[in-house]
Amino acid sequence: MTTIRFSRNVPIDLVLETTTGARLTHPGKEAQRIFLADGGRRFYLPEALACGLVIRLAEQGIAAGEPILICLESFQGRGDKYAASARWRVYRAPQRMGQQKDGTFIVPMVPGALAVKRDGGKR
Repeated sequence: MTTIRFSRNVPIDLVLETTTGARLTHPGKEAQRIFLADGGRRFYLPEALACGLVIRLAEQGIAAGEPILICLESFQGRGDKYAASARWRVYRAPQRMGQQKDGTFIVPMVPGALAVKRDGGKR
């Protein structure tokens, strides 16, 4: 399994197996959640950060198995003008090209390749 590491302001394209993750507890350590993604990838988040991500996913109605983009975004905090804070941004990703789970394929559209009825719809 590959561990995903988030860099600030860099979106990552993935498909989550669950939108809540699984809670991990180890004696003497802070509680974490593990999120499993497509391709054998995973990432770990402290409980506080995981809650923020779970809330964002729920607000947007994103379900497990949907392609998404996740970004840990930096922004200027309200208190100290020099303190930067972070928040999760979650977006639905455009559908991926290639074979889909239902066996169909999505291919890039070629401009002008769609059938255009120029004869008033008579064929």
